[in-house]
Amino acid sequence: MYRDLVQWKQIREMVLKEGKSQRTVSMETGLSRNTVRKMVAYKIPPQRKQRTYSRPKLDPHILTIQQWVANAMATTPECKPSPKEIFEHLRSSENYSGSYGAIRDYVSLLRKTAPKRDFSLDVWEHTRDTLISIDSKDSTSFLRAMSNSQPPSLSKTKLKGFMRATALYAEKTAPSPPEPSTDDKARNWLHSIAVGIIPREQIIQDIGECEGMSTLLKTVQSGNRILRNRALSVLASKKGISARATSRVLGVDRASCSKYLKIYKEQGADGLMFRKQASNRKFDSEPLKDAIFALLHEPPSNYDINRTTWKMVDFKEILAKKGYPVCSDVIRIITKRAGYRWRKARIVLTSQDPNYREKLERIQDVLRNLNADEAFFSIDEFGPFAIKTKGGRKLVGPTENYTVPQWQKSKGCLIMTAALELSKNQVTHFYSEKKDTDEMIKMMNFLIRRYKGYRMLWLSWDAASWHISKKLREHIEAANVMATVTGSPRIDTAPLPAGAQFLNVIESVFSGFARSVVHNSD
Repeated sequence: MYRDLVQWKQIREMVLKEGKSQRTVSMETGLSRNTVRKMVAYKIPPQRKQRTYSRPKLDPHILTIQQWVANAMATTPECKPSPKEIFEHLRSSENYSGSYGAIRDYVSLLRKTAPKRDFSLDVWEHTRDTLISIDSKDSTSFLRAMSNSQPPSLSKTKLKGFMRATALYAEKTAPSPPEPSTDDKARNWLHSIAVGIIPREQIIQDIGECEGMSTLLKTVQSGNRILRNRALSVLASKKGISARATSRVLGVDRASCSKYLKIYKEQGADGLMFRKQASNRKFDSEPLKDAIFALLHEPPSNYDINRTTWKMVDFKEILAKKGYPVCSDVIRIITKRAGYRWRKARIVLTSQDPNYREKLERIQDVLRNLNADEAFFSIDEFGPFAIKTKGGRKLVGPTENYTVPQWQKSKGCLIMTAALELSKNQVTHFYSEKKDTDEMIKMMNFLIRRYKGYRMLWLSWDAASWHISKKLREHIEAANVMATVTGSPRIDTAPLPAGAQFLNVIESVFSGFARSVVHNSD
C-alpha cells in the first residue's frame, strides 16, 4: 500500500473535495482502484499488520531461550552463551527436535530487540563525603579530565577505597528482584510439563494422583495443540491455577477451559480426548458411496464421453446429474478409503457391448437374491504361461543372491481353468492344454458332481467363443433334463458383457496366483 502522505492527501482532496470519481482518479494517477478506495477510506495510511510466524517445534522452548538470552545480556561478553550452546542444551535436556537455524535466528531477533543497556560511573566525592553518579554521556569526559587526556592512573589505596565505596552503594541501592506474577508461575509450570522437565513423580507430588494421569501426560508430550490444551487445562486446575490464568497462558477462551474440566469430571480422560465427528459428513454417506462405485464400473461411453477413462470433472458432472452434487475432495476420500487409486491406464479395459446395462443388472439381481441352496461361479482360464523361472519378488536369505537367466528354454506351456464360488470364496480348478468348449463342459460336470446337494448353479464367464458355443448350450440343456430325473443341480448362465474382463472376479485370484506361485517357482 502506498504510504506517501502528500499523495495520500492529494487523492483524498480529488475525490472528497473536487468530487471526482474514484475511477477517474485511478486513470489520471495510474493507481489501482483498490488503492484509491483505501486512500479515501483512511485519513492516514493504516498500520501494517505484523506477520506472524508459525514455529510448532520451537514454541515449547521459547521460554527457556528467553531466560538464557536475558541472563546472557546481564553478564560480560565472554560469558554469553552462543546459539550453538543453547541448541545443544535444548536438544539434550528438553528433547528439542527442530533445526539449529531456527534457534540462531530467534536468538538474533531477541538480541536486536532487547533494550540498550545504559551505564553510569560512580565516583566518591571527598569534600562532601558522598557518592555521586555520572551518566554515560559524561563518563568519558570525566575520565579524560582526571587523566589529562592520558589513561587514568590510581594508587592501590585510592583504588581499594573507590571499589569499596562503589560496592557498598550498589548493595544499598540495588532494587530487589520483582515477585513473579500468577501468569508467570502458571506459564513456567505448564512449560516445564510440556517439555518434560518435571518428572512424573514430581507432578504427582504437586497435584496428587488423579484419574487418567497417564493419558493426560502422554497427550501433553505427543498430542496436537487442541488435545494438549485440554490436558494442560485439567493439570492446571489440579495444581490450583485459576481458569482465568490458564486461559491467558494457553491462549484459549475461559469458557473452553471450564468446558474441558466439565467433560473430564463427567467422562474422564478418555472422554476428554475424544473428538466428536460430525454426523453429516458427505464421505460417510452410503448412498453416495454406492453411486460413486456404480459409476466407476461403467464405461464413460454410456454418458456420451468420448474418452477411454474417467476424468474428475466428468465424474463430478455425471454425479450431479444423478442427484449427488459433491466436490472432488469427497470423491478422493471415498475412493482412497476403499483402496482405489487414480492411475493412468496403460491397457484400456472398456466394454462396447450394447447390452451392457441389461447383462450387469441381471448379474446383480441374481447375486442379490441368491439363496442358500444356490451357488454362483465366476469362471475363466489363466494362460497359457511358459513353465520356466520368472522374475519378480522372492523371499530369499540375507546372503542369497536370487538371479533369473535372461535366456532359458521353456519346459512347456500350461493353462489353468478355474471357477470361483462367490458365496464361500472357494476355487475349483484343473490344468488344461487348450481352451475350448470341451474344457468348459468338463468344468460344468466337475461342479455338478462337487455341488450335488445344491438346487441351482449359476455359471458366469466372459464372451469368449467357446463360452457361448452351440455345443455348450446343448450340453447345459441336456444336463437340466437329467437333473429332473437324478436330482442333480440345475444349470443356468449369467454371461458377462463383452470386453468386461474387469467384472470377472476370478481375475483377481489369477493375479495373486501369478505373483505368489508362477513368478516364485522354478
